[in-house]
Amino acid sequence: MKDQSLAILYFGSVLVIAAWAAIRLVGRGARKSQAIEPTVYALLFLAGGIFASMGRAWGLPNWAKQVIDHFVTPPVLTLLVFTGAFVFLKGLQSRWTPRLAVHMVIGLWLWFLLSLEDRNFAALVLAPDHVAVLLFIAASLAGVVYGLGLAAENDRRRQQNQPVMEAEPYERERIFVWPDLVYIELLAMLAMLGVLLVWSLLMPAPLESPADPTWTPNPAKAPWYFVGLQELLVYFDPWLAGVMIPVFIILGLCLIPYVDTRPKETGFYGFRQRQFATSVFLSGYILWTILIVIGTFFRGPDWQFYGLYESRSIKKPSVLETRPLSHVIWNVNVGAHEAKSMNPWRVLRRESPGVVLLGMLFGGVPLILRMKSIRQYVPQWSRPTHWTMSVLLAFMILIPVKMYLNWLMDINYILWLPEIGINL
Repeated sequence: MKDQSLAILYFGSVLVIAAWAAIRLVGRGARKSQAIEPTVYALLFLAGGIFASMGRAWGLPNWAKQVIDHFVTPPVLTLLVFTGAFVFLKGLQSRWTPRLAVHMVIGLWLWFLLSLEDRNFAALVLAPDHVAVLLFIAASLAGVVYGLGLAAENDRRRQQNQPVMEAEPYERERIFVWPDLVYIELLAMLAMLGVLLVWSLLMPAPLESPADPTWTPNPAKAPWYFVGLQELLVYFDPWLAGVMIPVFIILGLCLIPYVDTRPKETGFYGFRQRQFATSVFLSGYILWTILIVIGTFFRGPDWQFYGLYESRSIKKPSVLETRPLSHVIWNVNVGAHEAKSMNPWRVLRRESPGVVLLGMLFGGVPLILRMKSIRQYVPQWSRPTHWTMSVLLAFMILIPVKMYLNWLMDINYILWLPEIGINL
């Protein structure tokens, strides 16, 4: 990336941090010491902008890039993201959690700016179709942090027997649709139109040559909003990844208003009374975002894994072929050979490890939801609702289970039934 463009990003970061410092100082009970952290960050980004404008942009050393490429892999990234989300939700009521979240966001942004000095990284993340993924991640992160911050504030107010923010007099004031609401929507529409206009000018999307049926691009990636589905096809057969799982996602979203019908807990942001619902929804949202990130930034030619700083022009050797779980258990570990058979008892014996694993998953989730330590977070469901939500939750858990089996053990199917053409 050009040093002048990097300088603009650094100086823009200084303006954002200055606005953050001003908000902290204007707030009620503000202290001058609260401006120390923003000042340090502002000076750091200001120095980065000055060096970039002089043609000496900061960048990561080669050893740091090699360490990141070696350790920041899809299995590690998935584990870190879910662990971070769990820690964030558990510490939502703590005073240190918002500050830690701000420091992490600023640290990630600084790492991003330092990485843009690398040619391979810049070409990867600044591709016109990939910028949309960055905006999607930034908007999702901002919305989640903002919403959970409001939820934490309302939970603290309720513990102190104070009204929630949505119950304050200024929040309950009625306004007219015309002109008050319409003007706000018009301004929002014009602002978004301006963003799209600037985006289209800065990120060209030229029409490529007509499709050639004799040549397939490598890698052949779907648009970013379908890359998650394409990545899901690595771990499941098309009938499951392309049909059943999307149907389950839509069904689960449609059932949200009907599985938690407590009227006293609606109309305001809150987390304490809806920990289970919020955690499950965020887990699914994060999981789908991770699939998009993996398919966009970590997949290269031949759909192999590449590091963030590796060149995509160098092809990697193909990895070992994946195998069913039954093949790993019987052929590799036990030494017994279990081939295709039309005898149902032999098929059941061959696939018994997968049957046990799936039974533990789909049978264990309903039992866990009935545990006393969990029932306090779960609404009082009827039996059909309980089993419906258990099946949907088990299918959601099955996705990361299959992902890690594929990554760590080269297992493609938990249940392999070539006799009838169904695999899971």
